[in-house]
Amino acid sequence: MKKITLISLILAVMLPIAIWAQCADCPTSKSKSDGNTKMSSGSLSKNSKMAAMPLPGYNKEVQLADSKYFKYSFTKKPKIGTAILRVNVYDKKKRLSDDFDVYISADMPSMRGAHASGDVKMKANKKGELLTPVNFVMPGVWEITLHFYKDGKHTNTFTFEQKI
Repeated sequence: MKKITLISLILAVMLPIAIWAQCADCPTSKSKSDGNTKMSSGSLSKNSKMAAMPLPGYNKEVQLADSKYFKYSFTKKPKIGTAILRVNVYDKKKRLSDDFDVYISADMPSMRGAHASGDVKMKANKKGELLTPVNFVMPGVWEITLHFYKDGKHTNTFTFEQKI
């Protein structure tokens, strides 16, 4: 009888602690430092006040700051496995620009966090195009989010869905 009472007491104390630890990064919790809604840990946009803007289709001009714009597409039609996402940032003279750092994240909205890539910085090739692999591990709808930074400051966040 003492074992059952002891186990019950331990569970009664540990269960609320375990639940609280799991909810420390819940989207509804508030950050003590700035009052902004806190997103998952490691997210570049956790201090951002900007909502993600939906993107138009591939290869359409999307305006950025300082008269810059970008276009995005995959190098090949995405399917299960790795697909390469390409983002080209242009200046007003339609030349490739390297003014922005771009980070992407990929996740399945229906299974939020289960297959999340985390934020990955896109790298420029010799032409100046920004490229990064996106690993689509299963069929379904994927959400791709692009975070743009200029001089270390977050300027824009965009998102689009990709069906695999």
